[in-house]
Parts: sequence; structure tokens; C-alpha cells
Amino acid sequence: MEEFNYQWQKGQCDERLLDAVEAAIETVEKMRSLPITLEKIKKARDAAHLTDKKRMWDVLQKFYAKYKSFINGLSPVLGYYVYSVDAEFYKHVTCEEIARQLHIVIGYVCLHYVLAGKVKETFFNTYMNALKGKGFDDDFIKHLKSHLGGNHA
Repeated sequence: MEEFNYQWQKGQCDERLLDAVEAAIETVEKMRSLPITLEKIKKARDAAHLTDKKRMWDVLQKFYAKYKSFINGLSPVLGYYVYSVDAEFYKHVTCEEIARQLHIVIGYVCLHYVLAGKVKETFFNTYMNALKGKGFDDDFIKHLKSHLGGNHA
């Protein structure tokens, strides 16, 4: 086990976050022009289907270590915050909880790679429409856009 471990802030994961994550994943999958992103999320998806808790945890920790700053930058909007925990914390986390966190991380990885790529404008339009389709209001979408670095109307 590595010296630093990360965990999401309990009580902050609600259906809105899960819907926003689902919309990001669905948008990336529809675009199909993002092979690097799809390759990255495959690792998290594969780990989420494991039954070996340590292997699942290790994959999750690698994603959190790499994307912690990006995830926490969106916490004011999506309410998901990653923080450091001690190794003892691991004993109390279930495989189901780790799988749920891996699924959420997939959405953040999608957002991260798309926003760094050349398809940002297309993604924004498609993602914002997907969010509207999931019932998000214009104020939420505007707030999320500002945190994602989008100034698209």
C-alpha cells in the first residue's frame, strides 16, 4: 500500500453527481474520436469489475493521485472532493464502494481528457445537451461551464 491514500468526501455523492458523470461518459462514448480517453477509462472499468479489493483500491489510488487537483477543482459544482486518508481507512471500505468510486472517476477522466483536447467545443455542446436531457437547469449548467473553463453560450 502506498504512503498516501485518497478517498472521496462521504455524503457528497448524490444522484446529481452520478447523472453528470453518466452524461460525461455517454458523451465521450458517442464521440468515438477520443481513443486515448476510452483507453484510460477501460482501466477503471476493468478494475470496477474485479473482486480483489486490493487491486481495485490500487487502481483507484492511481487515478486519484493523477486527477485529484482536477476533481477538487470541480468540487464547488459537483460536490465530490478527494482528500488524503491513512492506510487504516482501507480496511473499512467495501469492494462495492471502491467500484462506485471507480465509476465516478471514469466521468472525471472523460472530462479531463476532452477539455485538454481538440474536440472541446463539440464535447461542450453535446455534454451540455445531455445534462439538459437529464434534468439539469440552466443555472447549474452555466456554473459547471465556468468551472470547466467553458465560456460557450
